[in-house]
Amino acid sequence: MRNIRQLLHELSQDSISKSSFFLVLNTIVTTGLGFLFWTLNARLFSSEQVGLASAVISAMNLIIALTGLGFGTAIIRFLPTAETRDEKNRYVNTFLSFNALIVFAASSLFLLFLSIVSPRLLFIKESIYLAAAFIFFVTAFSAFSLLDSVMMAYDCARWIVVKNSVFSAIKILLPIMLVSAGAYGIFASWGIAAIIALIASLVFLYKRFGYRARPAIHESLLRRTFSFSFGNYLSDLLSRFPGLVMPIMITNMISPESAAYFYVAWMIAGLVLMIPDAISSALFAEGSRNSEAVEQRVKHCVKLILLALTPAVIIGMIASKYLLMLFGAEYSKNASLLLSLLILYSIPSSVRSLYLSIKKIRKEVGQIIAVNAIGSILTLVLCYLTMERGLVFIGLSYLTAQIAIAAYILAFGLRIPRREGCA
Repeated sequence: MRNIRQLLHELSQDSISKSSFFLVLNTIVTTGLGFLFWTLNARLFSSEQVGLASAVISAMNLIIALTGLGFGTAIIRFLPTAETRDEKNRYVNTFLSFNALIVFAASSLFLLFLSIVSPRLLFIKESIYLAAAFIFFVTAFSAFSLLDSVMMAYDCARWIVVKNSVFSAIKILLPIMLVSAGAYGIFASWGIAAIIALIASLVFLYKRFGYRARPAIHESLLRRTFSFSFGNYLSDLLSRFPGLVMPIMITNMISPESAAYFYVAWMIAGLVLMIPDAISSALFAEGSRNSEAVEQRVKHCVKLILLALTPAVIIGMIASKYLLMLFGAEYSKNASLLLSLLILYSIPSSVRSLYLSIKKIRKEVGQIIAVNAIGSILTLVLCYLTMERGLVFIGLSYLTAQIAIAAYILAFGLRIPRREGCA
């Protein structure tokens, strides 16, 4: 018992452990408050209005994802290398300003071609004011999201929880006042909450770190960091690609019902997958601030993942059937084994997550892209070849592909020098 208390005390004093905890807590809090947000909207608005609003928000998230260009990763990697406050300010202002320009342009193009891309969403540009508000909200939410990386780089992960909790809480209150606006009112609640939380976050960064937000783009900083940020952007898209296309593949090759079962199982498994992802993100942030003794930090992260992931996997597999019952008996009947396989998937996935964090610290972008590309291709090929056999074989394909990647990394890829020389 004393050893357990001592271990917990040591973990509470460790920066990686604390950052990981707050990142996991952030996901739990935002997921819970997000559920309340949509539950409230379901009572205040018609199902058609909720559906249209969710489509607009999905479009916003897609625009932000496609225009991100890896700036969040670049902020975490390069901001700690800045030696003065002014240099740090130049980094943040450059990334925020350049990202805002790209998002502004992409949002404008989206509205321009909206009648072709999604005619059902034409209501968001019924007037010039609604169209301008859409562009402004998307740009603000992109900047708001990018501040997560700024706070990670400044080693204040706990304030990510505060920032996103403020956003989520305000977002829940606003629909009550915007019922008359219909579907746009739901979207506006999201945008207004993001603006308020963005301003509060900028005030916090000014008071805590002396950061002054100004529109400025320093070309030398972009040239220095762009290959790293864009490489990580491509890698992230490759990593997410199987999850984006899998529901479509399942719908066409099995059935729409099976696609729903997969989506729910993947969503629940994501709560377990966030554990190694959070710890790996904390390792990346810590290693970017101080690239010495990476080997020691990796060993610590392995212990931390084992400590947190083992009970999560065991509990998740035991409770999989009951968790799916929350969505209906048919989900439990058809997706419980799939969910167990996807939860097991988190074990080899943790090897890949740690490996990619090491490569990010060392700026080895080619290796990052290669691992995610091979992993995604292998996953898609195995799923395609076995999909007609059912959802269980999709889960087995995911697990097999990730085990193969983890085996390669452990056998050939994981070479950690005792001293790192990342500039």
